[in-house]
Amino acid sequence: KASHHPYNEFDAPAPESLYGKSKLAGEEFVRTLCHRYLIVRSAWVYGIGRDFVSTVLNAAADPTCPWLAVPTDRFASPTSADDLTAAVEQLIDHDTLGIYHIVCQGRCSRYDFAQAILKAAHMEDKLELHPIRAADAGSTPSYTVLDNLMLRLDNLPQPRPWKEALNEYINSLQ
Repeated sequence: KASHHPYNEFDAPAPESLYGKSKLAGEEFVRTLCHRYLIVRSAWVYGIGRDFVSTVLNAAADPTCPWLAVPTDRFASPTSADDLTAAVEQLIDHDTLGIYHIVCQGRCSRYDFAQAILKAAHMEDKLELHPIRAADAGSTPSYTVLDNLMLRLDNLPQPRPWKEALNEYINSLQ
């Protein structure tokens, strides 16, 4: 698949990392053993436990942490756990089977996401973001934007735009 185009459910997965390969092996295991299955793929989920949003907010609230290094060349669709849960519930309610992507609408870089988190929390002046390249930050893929094609084909509601969901989540924390 050409890079920088959102991946839909019909694209053949080609994971590069061990983590991605293990996720694909899990999907293949389910598809092999189960006649009826629902596999959901998502990205950059926040709202439960330790996640990127809490990492940025905790760093901004920590006076001993003046800056945070964030990749500018990693892209995906930040997804609210609430939106993900609502979409999974509607798939279950409709007895839907197969593979579905569920991500909030739109895409951004990890750096843009961090900026939006700080802005939504009114903490832009509390933490300096240092842009870095993904190659300097680890081995996760640089482009994992997903397309909710199957939701559209089944005429099911799409999750909200990621900035709208993020702003609501940040407001719920305050």
